Amino acid sequence: MGIISVLLLGFSLACDSFAVAICCGISCEKSQFKVSNFIKSGVVFGLFQGVMTLLGFFIGKSALRFILSFNHYIALIILSFLGIKMIYNSIKSDQYNDDENKKNNPFSYKNLIILGFATSLDALAVGFSLIGKFQGIYTEALIIGVISFILGIIGVITGKKVGHFFENKMELIGGIILIGIGIKIFIEH
Repeated sequence: MGIISVLLLGFSLACDSFAVAICCGISCEKSQFKVSNFIKSGVVFGLFQGVMTLLGFFIGKSALRFILSFNHYIALIILSFLGIKMIYNSIKSDQYNDDENKKNNPFSYKNLIILGFATSLDALAVGFSLIGKFQGIYTEALIIGVISFILGIIGVITGKKVGHFFENKMELIGGIILIGIGIKIFIEH
């Protein structure tokens, strides 16, 4: 697989992560908007995309067919749940105190791992499609991971910058986007 093909593959796999990272930026508090959180989200999205590509490659054809029979349901449920939670938070934001806002940190490892997993299920299938390219799989997975890392950081920053234009409505919009991504993954299956 040529470098251009791998780069295009990496960008296409990172699109969902990028959109979810935008949602993280939208829903973060001013105090959470810091470089360490940008990097944390980029690392989680990049690791999941790269590792799931490798995992798909090594699992092989028989197990992958089983996983592909229900992965779209998992993505739909996880992303819809998180989207509904964001919508609920945007509607009830006036009633939350500071302690509750800290519990809803989009950059908590728990939230990022769930989002990273949900957005990287398609990388599992891509890993399978790379069977026969054994010598390049590590390089391809690394490139996919690096692209997702970079777009994860850019997504968070973009979300926070755009979010200021719409104030409280952006968390609502972010929730709708997450649900839309879940539906998109489900329909494309």
